[in-house]
Amino acid sequence: MNKMLLVLLSFFVSVNLAFSKDNLTYGLGLSVLSTPSYLGSKNQELRVVPFPYIEYKSKYINIDKDKIYNEFYNKDRLKVEVSIRGMLPSKSEESARVGMEDLDLIIEVGPKFIYDIYSKNDMNIDFELPFRAAFSIGNSLEHQGFLGSFDLKYKNKLLNNYIFSFTTGLGFADKKFNNYYYEVNSQDVTSIRTEYHSKSGYSGWHNALALTKRDEHMWYGGFIKHYYLDGVVFKDSSLLETKNSLFYGLAFSYLF
Repeated sequence: MNKMLLVLLSFFVSVNLAFSKDNLTYGLGLSVLSTPSYLGSKNQELRVVPFPYIEYKSKYINIDKDKIYNEFYNKDRLKVEVSIRGMLPSKSEESARVGMEDLDLIIEVGPKFIYDIYSKNDMNIDFELPFRAAFSIGNSLEHQGFLGSFDLKYKNKLLNNYIFSFTTGLGFADKKFNNYYYEVNSQDVTSIRTEYHSKSGYSGWHNALALTKRDEHMWYGGFIKHYYLDGVVFKDSSLLETKNSLFYGLAFSYLF
């Protein structure tokens, strides 16, 4: 936790030095999350995670919490953003991976292509195609493959400035990314774990609901996301314990 607070402090110092304060909103947040150790793990973990909040708008670049975009790339109904996502680290002794290496923090970065299917007032229906490179952050930074999805997203502003969104989509990943979570090498074989090496392909159907609100000094959010893993390319891995994985949580941030 002390390391996390030091990182956040460094982040705020960097933000103040790098951006014009006239176009900048930033804050410090806290989230309470329930997540599986990894997709397909039966072990569910409750985590308290601090996080930075940042919004920045300028002629050349815009930053909105978890995405970076530029209006220059908008053309008709199509636009391109840079999106950032991740997966929290996990101790292997708390899951079916017991005796294997721990899973590091995963950061995913890459472009997201967005096509506006329908827009009216504060309501949007978009087709989204994110494609990200994954990197593990432990003792070193290491590339762990590529992944992407085909998503359909509905977003609408409700009463009192609440923003509701629903996303459904199909995920895909290359064999390197799948093997990071589901590979079992010969030295890790046990009586209940057989040797397994994955290939590239389908990695699950996901559905997510989110509700957020921002006022002058606070941002609030809640979400629930379900992954259905029936028929995935890594279905024969003994590390895949269940076809259903659920993520949910609440978060808030104070805006300076």
